Amino acid sequence: MCHTAPPVTITNTNCSRDLISKITQVQDSAGKQETLVELGAGVYADAVVYDTSKITLDVGLGYHVDMTLEEALVCSEKRIGVLEQ
Repeated sequence: MCHTAPPVTITNTNCSRDLISKITQVQDSAGKQETLVELGAGVYADAVVYDTSKITLDVGLGYHVDMTLEEALVCSEKRIGVLEQ
């Protein structure tokens, strides 16, 4: 079982919009979330995220930042703005 969410990478506006959609879904649901975690080489394992109040966001260049869901929404919206310029 996994207790934290896997990192999320934002590489284009579609990924950012998908992330915003998924964050909104997590905010609307209560309790734990079931997900798949990539172990490598296309192998995935079932996982349960018990604490959905934070997300680990891949901000690029190998850096990951823990953020609240609200902070991740703001970051994603800013990323969309930058990518659309």
